[in-house]
Amino acid sequence: MLSHINLLFYFGKLVETGSYTLIAAYFEITQPTITVAIKRLTKNFNDPLIIKKIARAS
Repeated sequence: MLSHINLLFYFGKLVETGSYTLIAAYFEITQPTITVAIKRLTKNFNDPLIIKKIARAS
């Protein structure tokens, strides 16, 4: 189970890097673990926290 402090570390690193993949590599965990952590924070704060930008090929 993810601790609340880990969730905040993951979120902070996501804001810093903007990349789920880089965070997973940095903390040596899987990308789905990061996704679950951010979703958990989103639910706890009842706020989207992160707004994804969709990259489109031109």
